[in-house]
Amino acid sequence: SVSGIAIIWIFNKSDILGKGIPGELVLPLFLFALSLMFDYLHYLYGSFAYHYLYKKNLNKALKNATNEESDPSFPKPKHINKPKWFLFAIKHLLVFIGYIMLGIFLVSKIKLF
Repeated sequence: SVSGIAIIWIFNKSDILGKGIPGELVLPLFLFALSLMFDYLHYLYGSFAYHYLYKKNLNKALKNATNEESDPSFPKPKHINKPKWFLFAIKHLLVFIGYIMLGIFLVSKIKLF
């Protein structure tokens, strides 16, 4: 996402008159920025979900541990990763579509003759 934004920044035509990036690059820029938001949400959800799971089950697991060699692990619910996978997929889909649109723009600017 960040490299896509950097490539778009190269085509920034800002000057005193206030012209900005080409209109064809506004949507890819938005998609890259949106993918960064989904990236943040992906890590934020994972951190909170596993922290909650850890806090909820740690005391229970420690009480069941009979000696120091016992593993105070606990089962992980199968559904805990579904939101992470959803956010992960959306993030990569946005980046993929952004790069496709950026590639179309770049190919349109190549003049062979």
